[in-house]
Amino acid sequence: MLARHLRKHLIWMIPSYIFIALLANHFLILPQNKMIEQFKREKEQVEYDYMSITTTDFISSLDKVIKESNIQIENFSWVDGKDIDSTLNFYNYLYTKAKEVNLDLVKISIIDSYFEKKDPKAKQYYVWNVQFTGNFSNVLSMINIVENNQKFVRIEEIKITAGTEQDESATYNFIFLAIKRNALQ
Repeated sequence: MLARHLRKHLIWMIPSYIFIALLANHFLILPQNKMIEQFKREKEQVEYDYMSITTTDFISSLDKVIKESNIQIENFSWVDGKDIDSTLNFYNYLYTKAKEVNLDLVKISIIDSYFEKKDPKAKQYYVWNVQFTGNFSNVLSMINIVENNQKFVRIEEIKITAGTEQDESATYNFIFLAIKRNALQ
């Protein structure tokens, strides 16, 4: 009687156990194996990164880059020199460059209220309004010189005013920004 009972239920038990095992494998074991593999890959990447950072080659190359950048910063010609007023220094620079490209430097004035007082850029930059007269090709040469110089100077704005009938040369108003030396510290 037991054998007949076993045969009757065994036909349904075996497929149901196989079905439950497949469901458990698909929904429980496979996702966990994928997670374990992902964590193993992340662990290996972290170990590799740690080893590459802690090697003396990496540390020495990082130290070399820091030293070179400090040397490069010191080699720049700063607008705010240690022994001279920043506006006078900038005027001398612009005057010599303007003469090289046949422009006349008419006026230079510092602008204190260019940035809002709450703006952090207000403490990082000198702002000057500079007026030149001359022809357009010379102004383009001046822009090229200023943009490719060894000073931390940027042209923020340019306004052009046409010349009069007697004087054909136009007037060019530039707004220059120059980073302060202590802004990088």
